[in-house]
Amino acid sequence: MNEYEIMLLTRTDLEDTARTAVVDRAREAVTSHGGTWGEVAEWGRKKTSYPIQKLTEAHYQVLEFDGTGETVDEAVRVLRITDGVLRVMATNRVPAYPEGAREALERVSDEEFAAGPKDRGRGRGGPRGGGGGRGRDRD
Repeated sequence: MNEYEIMLLTRTDLEDTARTAVVDRAREAVTSHGGTWGEVAEWGRKKTSYPIQKLTEAHYQVLEFDGTGETVDEAVRVLRITDGVLRVMATNRVPAYPEGAREALERVSDEEFAAGPKDRGRGRGGPRGGGGGRGRDRD
């Protein structure tokens, strides 16, 4: 099973009970197809980047769950045919840091981090500049 999340945008004129009914329909679709339900993050009412169905604000929610590809497809299908839903976007949920990356970052000292990559310098004389004083003058 993979971890997924769905970004759900609903109309702002929906009542709280109607909004929870939309989430309950998604939960039923996930659990009926062998998935396990996670948490629901309420982001609240926010302005959209562009008008969606002539609306400039929507209520944002993030639904987290585990399941298979069929589970995601069914949840998205159910949400898209539900009244009051403006947009649905499902993605794989990935950890903030890959395995072992956090420990590697903690081993780097502040001086090494400030110095940047070891191969950073004046250039190596390749065809696109930085080599041997040839090319245009820089003042």
